[in-house]
Amino acid sequence: MSHVETTQLKTSFGPFRMVETDILHHWGVARQWIMPAIEHGEFTIPEDEVVQGLLNKQKFLVYGQQSALIWENAGFTIKTIHFPFCGGNLKEIQEASVILFDLARQSGFKRVHITGRRGWAKAFPGLKEYCTTYKMEL
Repeated sequence: MSHVETTQLKTSFGPFRMVETDILHHWGVARQWIMPAIEHGEFTIPEDEVVQGLLNKQKFLVYGQQSALIWENAGFTIKTIHFPFCGGNLKEIQEASVILFDLARQSGFKRVHITGRRGWAKAFPGLKEYCTTYKMEL
C-alpha cells in the first residue's frame, strides 16, 4: 500500500492520513491513540522499536481525528496486511478500515490480519478467528 498515491482518505470524522514523510511529527500526534493499545497488549514492544519500524518503513502509520492504526506487510506467501496496533475511536477505525481494506485490495493484498482481543471480531464481523496464542509466565 505504500505506493498508493492517496495520502489523505476522507471519512465522516475528517481526513485520515497515510503517513509517508515527517514521520516523527505525525507519530507525535498519533501516539496518544497507539500507545494505550501497545501498553494494553500482551505482546508489548518499546515505543522506540515502534518508531524505528516506522522510520525504516517496516511499519506504516495511518491516523485520523480520533484514532490511529499501524500496519505492516506480514510477509506471508499470500500477501497479507497486518494491523498489530489500533487505538482511539472505534467508529472512526471501522469507517477508515473500509477504505484501507479497499486500498490494500487494490495494492495486491489478499488477506487482513488484526492482532487484538476477541472484541475486535464484534467490531469487524468479517473477521474469522484462525489461531489462538497461549502464554505462560516464567
